[in-house]
Amino acid sequence: MNPEDSVDSRPPDNSQLQSENCDPVNSAIKRLLFLGSIATVLLGIAPPAKADPAFTLNDGIAQVVVGPYTQAGMSSFLVDGVQHASQRWFWCRVGNNPEIPISFLSLISVVQSDSDSSGQMDTLKLKYTGSGFTIEVSYRLVGGAPGGPSGPGSQSAILSENIRITNTGAGELDFHFFSYSDLNLNASPNDDSGERINANTLRQTDLAGSIENVWTPAPNHFEISPAFGTRTKLNDGVPTI
Repeated sequence: MNPEDSVDSRPPDNSQLQSENCDPVNSAIKRLLFLGSIATVLLGIAPPAKADPAFTLNDGIAQVVVGPYTQAGMSSFLVDGVQHASQRWFWCRVGNNPEIPISFLSLISVVQSDSDSSGQMDTLKLKYTGSGFTIEVSYRLVGGAPGGPSGPGSQSAILSENIRITNTGAGELDFHFFSYSDLNLNASPNDDSGERINANTLRQTDLAGSIENVWTPAPNHFEISPAFGTRTKLNDGVPTI
């Protein structure tokens, strides 16, 4: 990657596929069949711990929760009240250093907005800075229409992710980017399976529907593993690939 070069791409995504790749991602979920620190002393009582804030996106029948300060990342994706996500987040590394969650970098900007003037915050933009690079992650949630008295709604939603990586240094940057997804379709992980459809698409399926992960450009590597297998590799302190 040359100075001031950027990687900017957008795909659809998600999976209890534990997927790892070296390219940006765009997430689309769709149920196809169901279309301190300062010590304070006051009477000997310490102040309660303050949790890192998370940000909630809402649109139509869909809701997404993203915690940008920890590797929990996107920890919830509700569609019509049904949970489909356990964790979705990103890791990176420079050269042969161990990869780290991007939440270990400095978060310098958080912008949340209502892109369609619906009264619901449906867009979130995060910007992190590292040594010689920045990473921008943008989310846009589009939820299906709610149902009426006679039945459920569309039971579908799309979460788009756009990742931009910019080299801010004076020379080339040996940069590696990993996307990790642990999804539990229809809140039931034990009946999920995964398969690679083509060079840039993975599909996760359960008895009630499926999700496709599509990356553009196609990743250099990918993996489908049992729960937490890929995440363990990303956190083990040695380069994964």
